Amino acid sequence: MRVLVLILMLYPLLAVPQIATQKPEKDLGQLSIDYTNVDWPSPEELVRDLQSTDDGLRIKALHLLGATDQLIHVPVWSQASQTHITGTKVVVPDQVALHMARISDGETLVPLIAAELPEGQTMLGAIAIRKNNHWERIAAFSCWCRYETGDALTSFVQFVPSPLFSDSDQNYELVVRASGGGTGIYTQDEAHFRIRANKLHLLIHFVARERNCNSTGPSRGCELNRRWLVTTTVDGKPGAILVHASGRLPETASEIDFRRDVESRFLSDVSCTAYLWNEEELRYEEVAEKPHPCALR
Repeated sequence: MRVLVLILMLYPLLAVPQIATQKPEKDLGQLSIDYTNVDWPSPEELVRDLQSTDDGLRIKALHLLGATDQLIHVPVWSQASQTHITGTKVVVPDQVALHMARISDGETLVPLIAAELPEGQTMLGAIAIRKNNHWERIAAFSCWCRYETGDALTSFVQFVPSPLFSDSDQNYELVVRASGGGTGIYTQDEAHFRIRANKLHLLIHFVARERNCNSTGPSRGCELNRRWLVTTTVDGKPGAILVHASGRLPETASEIDFRRDVESRFLSDVSCTAYLWNEEELRYEEVAEKPHPCALR
């Protein structure tokens, strides 16, 4: 499996989450994407600068990753009063991750760099290509994923196997997840991408997770919806199955029941939608076939 993962743990500081709002032509819900092309140093150098103790190097690296000035320069609060700001400082990411995999038609490994900023679980990610003997960022992602638990950075961006195999190696897809919500409401969007002709192409998008909690009225508790994509063969051809499971958290549910791995036990109604892979159009296309069996995974 040709995936390289490098995790660098850093120290948390205060930050005020403010995310760039640029979105692609297709609405991807909570996910914001900036398709501006930006020259990069080597991925290893950029990762090193993101964890540098030199504020100037860290500022430049955060900008290259797609961070706004509001995210980079965070307030310093008075020790005497949490309502009084005494100055600003340059943010230090909690985590920085470098992943590399083959998600294009060639043999080149594509770098994906992601960072988690401290306050409010602000996630940043960017992907680059090798072009004319230098690295060039082709897309940057951001999410104020304040409702996530556990390893939020790994959930935000990752590479997963695609349904296509070459003679010698496995291809991958870039998966980006972004979440948001409000009082009693939580939504997580999931989008899959690959690269062709030096551009990032959307393969499929769906709402991966929904939770709607009603604290008033006769029907209290939380309605749950989960969706996940399983790459496989459909009728002997490359494709995928989108599994949809729904259920309900009772009013008596504890805080632990809201964890992703625990809430699955409340899911019962399951349905599936089959997709075939269209290599020419570079996308998944829904088909009428009903997969069987359709089971929770």
